[in-house]
Amino acid sequence: MPKRLIKLWRHCGEISLRLIDTENSQPDSYATLSYCWGGPQPTQTTLANVKAYQVSLDWKIMPKTIQDAIITTLELNLGYLWVDSLCIIQDSEQDKEQEMAKMPDIYRQAIVTIAASVAGKVVEGFLQHDRLYNRDQIFRLPYICRNGEVGCVSLLPTNYDDLWNEGPLQFRAWALQERAMSSRVLSFNRQSTRWLCPTSDSLSDGWMNASEGHNGSLILLAELPFQELSVEKFNLREKAKNRIDETLLHTNETSLTRSNAPSSPKALEPRRIHSTLAVLDIWLKLIREYSGRTLSFSSDKFRAISAIAQEFGKILDRPYLAGLWMIDPYVELLWEWDGYGPWEWDYVAPSWSWAAVSKVRYYNTGWSHTLTAEVIDVKVEWRNKLLQFGQAGHVERGELSIKGHLLTVWWSAAQHEELWFDSERQKYLGRFLPDGQLNARVETESHSGSESESGPGAESEPGPASRNVSARKPKLLPQTRMGVPSTRLTASLSSKLPVFVLLLGVDNFGHTMSAKGLVLKRRDAKTFSRVGIFSMDSYRLSLPKGEERENVEEKLEEFTKNPEEIVVIV
Repeated sequence: MPKRLIKLWRHCGEISLRLIDTENSQPDSYATLSYCWGGPQPTQTTLANVKAYQVSLDWKIMPKTIQDAIITTLELNLGYLWVDSLCIIQDSEQDKEQEMAKMPDIYRQAIVTIAASVAGKVVEGFLQHDRLYNRDQIFRLPYICRNGEVGCVSLLPTNYDDLWNEGPLQFRAWALQERAMSSRVLSFNRQSTRWLCPTSDSLSDGWMNASEGHNGSLILLAELPFQELSVEKFNLREKAKNRIDETLLHTNETSLTRSNAPSSPKALEPRRIHSTLAVLDIWLKLIREYSGRTLSFSSDKFRAISAIAQEFGKILDRPYLAGLWMIDPYVELLWEWDGYGPWEWDYVAPSWSWAAVSKVRYYNTGWSHTLTAEVIDVKVEWRNKLLQFGQAGHVERGELSIKGHLLTVWWSAAQHEELWFDSERQKYLGRFLPDGQLNARVETESHSGSESESGPGAESEPGPASRNVSARKPKLLPQTRMGVPSTRLTASLSSKLPVFVLLLGVDNFGHTMSAKGLVLKRRDAKTFSRVGIFSMDSYRLSLPKGEERENVEEKLEEFTKNPEEIVVIV
């Protein structure tokens, strides 16, 4: 149960509301709101006004989306509503952390979640939104509402894809877990209304198929007895968890325990661990969807998915390591930056975590691979050590120790997607996929004896040449690792840089072979940071010097010549 709820009631035709403390009052049922903030909230609970809000909340100052949510809640015969900006004290980190830890239960125990999908900002609202684009083609039928008033049902032709276009909310990171944790969702979309529950996921536009116990073929959603629904009766969490446990984790031939987790450098046994890997596959697909969504604050990267992480943690019974589970390091560590969205300049996660970049994709979800590296240790320090699923925000520090074959290779800014065994580019290693956008930049140099205004050795931004500049050399800067200059790969177009590659494993798919691993840059004498991944494939679209086929086996021998060592990545 959330610590606070908004109590709603009508008095003399007017809507009244106030904030209540659930410790003193235990409401049987409530609704939650999932919506886009769209910027600073015009009305929010703070330490200064929380006591006043417990006496009364002014309906007139509520933003339009919250007003519409209040009306919807009352029309569903519910008397309580949970809204994050009002039910969590926004300037209290302690209150935020406490309520974030409850997030799975807050949405799961709600009778229904109202999703203001069509509204991009809290001031827009969703009930009166102009969702009908072609009004000339609307056909209206009269309809007598429950209160006796005559309304209408609008019929209009529309594109099928438009019906499923929910609106801005589907791109909001927080909304993913709000929907995933909810037992029922009533979503107000651009051109439709959608009802989602454990037995239905359809476009309803106010209607749904009648369930058992109701006469007729159709009933109105508003006529469902929401106030009579019991959380204990209709909460499917335990049933769902038991079903997942039975089918995925506890069958005799597919169970996976920590003692036999695939951390040693040997071939995985697909039959034995298929079920746990199936759960991991769901997590990776979810991360791809989540990482492409928007957040107002990068520090919320772990917070906004912490509720889902808690549920996966219960199922997998493994520690949550900055967004990874280390069930299969080969798959989990080989995420690829998707080349989309703003870069995370602020430190959010260690370089080996997908949370360090804006959007990722996973391709290696097949299990027919052999590990060539072993995870020795993973240390993650969360901002709040008592909240191990990121409810309190970002990671303070993360350290990954891997034992494997480390090799020094060469990277050239001019051929930025290629890695070579030698600086003269005689022997090609494989493709380099950097963790960031490679941008051209101009470095200015001064005449001997003359210095720019910025000081000796300084770099200036592209622009008109100054009188003391004799030459410009283009440079490519991969925007890697939180924008810290010491971790960037920086080189002029003509120069080459040594980088480090750590082999993680080998894929075997019929006649093709592919070896993959991490590309690293040394941070100091003891640690490295990730700057990308590499891939050595038996087939390539563009082959250097007329080669028809890459011999991966020969390349692997270059790695195994070096003895294994423990590499620490932060």
